[in-house]
Amino acid sequence: MLWPGFWSNSCCSHSKPKESVMDAGKRRLKEELGFSCELNHEGSFIYKAGYEDVGTEHELCHVLSGSYQGEVKPNPEEVEEIRWIGWDDLLEEINKDSTYFTPWFLIEIERFFKNL
Repeated sequence: MLWPGFWSNSCCSHSKPKESVMDAGKRRLKEELGFSCELNHEGSFIYKAGYEDVGTEHELCHVLSGSYQGEVKPNPEEVEEIRWIGWDDLLEEINKDSTYFTPWFLIEIERFFKNL
């Protein structure tokens, strides 16, 4: 496992064969957090990062966003912990010490959401 216990985006995955990125996003929301919502494609990027001596990821990431108000039911096999945090507080936390966040999450914030 790479980056265990790090804070990251709501869910991550890969599309199944012949599955669209949007359908994969909706499927993974349901599997990881117990809900679905409409999603927007914010953009894509490629990143490469190594985790200690365990391994390296080199991936194409599609960033999806959505809005949901309701109960969240995290799957304990997928999610260690969840929390709600405002954008200003999140950016302040990242600026203080970004070492607790996954590398792809930091790229997502910088490229797609920092100006919210």
